[in-house]
Amino acid sequence: MPIQSIIKGLSDRGMAFPEIGSIRKGSAKVKNGDKESMGKNLDYFRVVFDEGEAEAARAFEAAFTDKPKQFIAVLPFNEIERCWDFWREAYVRAKGSAGGMMIHRCDGEYVNFARDPQTKEITVINGLDKQGRKVACHGEPVASYKNHKGETVNICCRQVGRLRLIVPALGRSAYMVLHTTSWYDVQNITGNLESIRELHGGRIIGVPLIVKRRKVEINTPYGRRMESLVFIEADSIWVKAKLAQMHQQALPGNGFDPRTALPAPATQALQPSGPEWTEVGEEEEVEIEEESASEADALSPESIRAKVAGFVGARQGQAANAKQIGLACSMLEACYNADADLKKEMRHRTFKFLFGVGSSKELGGAHHLAILDWLKPDRGEDGKYHPSDLGAKEARIVEHAALMSEGQLELPAVGVEESIPF
Repeated sequence: MPIQSIIKGLSDRGMAFPEIGSIRKGSAKVKNGDKESMGKNLDYFRVVFDEGEAEAARAFEAAFTDKPKQFIAVLPFNEIERCWDFWREAYVRAKGSAGGMMIHRCDGEYVNFARDPQTKEITVINGLDKQGRKVACHGEPVASYKNHKGETVNICCRQVGRLRLIVPALGRSAYMVLHTTSWYDVQNITGNLESIRELHGGRIIGVPLIVKRRKVEINTPYGRRMESLVFIEADSIWVKAKLAQMHQQALPGNGFDPRTALPAPATQALQPSGPEWTEVGEEEEVEIEEESASEADALSPESIRAKVAGFVGARQGQAANAKQIGLACSMLEACYNADADLKKEMRHRTFKFLFGVGSSKELGGAHHLAILDWLKPDRGEDGKYHPSDLGAKEARIVEHAALMSEGQLELPAVGVEESIPF
C-alpha cells in the first residue's frame, strides 16, 4: 500500500518569522576523504543553532542541557499541517559541492517535484509534469550513478519529516526545525499531535508540548532492535488542570457542554508580528484567551523552568549587586508556606531544579536578576517587598516538582490545586 504524505504544501509556503536552528536525532556526518557517511543515531537531541545565534544556544542549554533527551516547545499555528510535513525525497550532490540538490519529492503515490540530475531541468512541479499530468511513484529508483568500481548505484526516495517548533525558553519569535527520517517517528508525531488537538477541542496552538526521546523495540528486515524514537505529549500538569476544569464545568446545572472541549491555551506571549501570524478570527480569540493566561502559565514545572531560562538568557552578561542578590533569595523564600528553618532548604531545592546548582553563591548575576524578573516583587503597604501572586504560585509548583524529582513525593493522582497547598 503506498505511503501517502500526511501534509502537502507546507515547505512551499514561506514562514514569516526566521528559522534559527535545527534539532536532529543523529550525530554529524563523518567525512572520509571525498566520502561522507551518516552519523550514528543518538539517544538525545543534537541541537545546532545558526551562525550568530550564540545567545539562543546558551539559553537552550541552560534550560535543557547540551544533550537534551526532552525539551518544551509549542506549535506556532493551530493547523498541524502548517507546522508538520512529511515527504519522500531524494538528493544528489556533485563532487566537491557543499550541499545537495533535491531531485525528487513524492507522497508515496504521486510525484510532487522532480528534476533531471544530469541537466538539472525541472520535469515535475506542484504535482504535474510539462503536459499537466500526474506522475505516479511506486518506490522505484529515481536516479542512478556509477561508483568508483563502475557499478550502477540506484538512488531511491526516502521519508523525511520536518516539524517547526517555537521553544519558549529562548524568548524568541523564531522557530526551530526537528528533522527525522524515521517512519516510526512520522507515525508517532502525527498520532501524538492529532490526539493532543482532539483532547483540547481542536486547538493545539500554544499548548506546552514535551518533545522527548524514548527507546522502544521496533521491527527491521534484520530482526527486532531497540531504537530511540521521538514522542510528543502535552505537559502533564497542564493536562490535569484542564481536565479538572472541564470536569468542574461539566457538573449538572451549569449549562456547560463538555463536547465543546477545553478552553484554548494562552498564546499571546509567543505571538510575534507578521502576516503569517494574522489568521481569520485569530485576534478575537487571543483577546478571550488573555483572561486565562496567568492560570495556564502557572501549571507546568517544565514550562516555568523554560520561562525562567528565557529570563536568564535575556540577562546574559549583566551583574547583580548584593542588594539584588539578597532580594532574589528573600523573595523566593517568601513564596513558601513553611517554617523559617525550612525555607532556605526549599530555596536551594528550587535553585537546583531551575539552574542545576543549589547554592546562590554558584549562580551568576543573570540568574539572580532572572529570579527577580520571574517573581516580580513589589513594595506593599507595609513598606516591604512581596512576590507577585503568580510568581509565588509558580515557585511553589517548582519546589513541589523538585521534591518529586528527588523521589521524596509520589506523583499526584489529582489536579494541581488539590495536590499542592497554596
